[in-house]
Amino acid sequence: MKMTIKKDQVIGQILKKAQNSNSKDRVLPFMRSRLNLKKSFSILSANPEIVLLALKDSNFASILLSSDILLNDGVGISIANEFLGKKTYKSKFLSFFLYIYQGIFEGVSIFFKKDKKVLKGRDLFMEVIKIANKLNWKIFLLGGRKDEALKTKKKLEASFKQIKIEADQGAIVNNLGVPISKEGELKQQKAIDKLNSFKPDIVFVAFGAPKQEFWINNNRKNLDTKGIMAVGGTFNYIAGNMRLPMSIFEKTGLEWVWRLLVEPKRIIRIINAVIIFPLKVFLYKLNQN
Repeated sequence: MKMTIKKDQVIGQILKKAQNSNSKDRVLPFMRSRLNLKKSFSILSANPEIVLLALKDSNFASILLSSDILLNDGVGISIANEFLGKKTYKSKFLSFFLYIYQGIFEGVSIFFKKDKKVLKGRDLFMEVIKIANKLNWKIFLLGGRKDEALKTKKKLEASFKQIKIEADQGAIVNNLGVPISKEGELKQQKAIDKLNSFKPDIVFVAFGAPKQEFWINNNRKNLDTKGIMAVGGTFNYIAGNMRLPMSIFEKTGLEWVWRLLVEPKRIIRIINAVIIFPLKVFLYKLNQN
């Protein structure tokens, strides 16, 4: 479903939606309820990079806002929501300096908060797997790089003996979630046929943003499943191709530093997340006066 959305309100709407989905105690009961009632649902995620992509593409923004759940998957989202919740001022001159102070204060204070109000897709994924193992939910893994989906399947089967799980790499898709070749179209159809034959309760899609979100939007009506969730690089971690951040980086909200250390090529993405995104949020609040 496509929503009409004003470009100057994208940041505010996405941040507000993500703010309501930052706890397993909220999201997991929702998922269980929907599956018990046999009602469909979709779960996507928001982090600073994804918000910036949405600012450039109204269709992508619409897809995010049309999801049933939009996870707060980045500490930057929490900081931004706290910042936007602070007092506003009518004077543009005065507010410019006071908002700088508010932003710095929220950015620093996040280090001292035990609950950073973040629910990462990979953490929710593992919680769902635990429940699926107990309740006999059927799980389908789609995407990942190379054979990550199949590796993830084997790793999960080794740890969760009752799990009902299938996997397929699917096709290589472009940023609009469309296979890039005729061969890819055949691979995609084969994956969808495999999925529909299995009839999973939940499908986890790992193509990376914005590919996975567009793919879900393009294909959801053709999938014989109730739940569908975008999980980005989750398979990468579980398959063992990428090390999880050290706990100190996660606890302090500095996972981006860890990623920069292990993947220096992510420097542009890091700049977007820790410089461009805060600037966009600052300007958004300033322009609300």
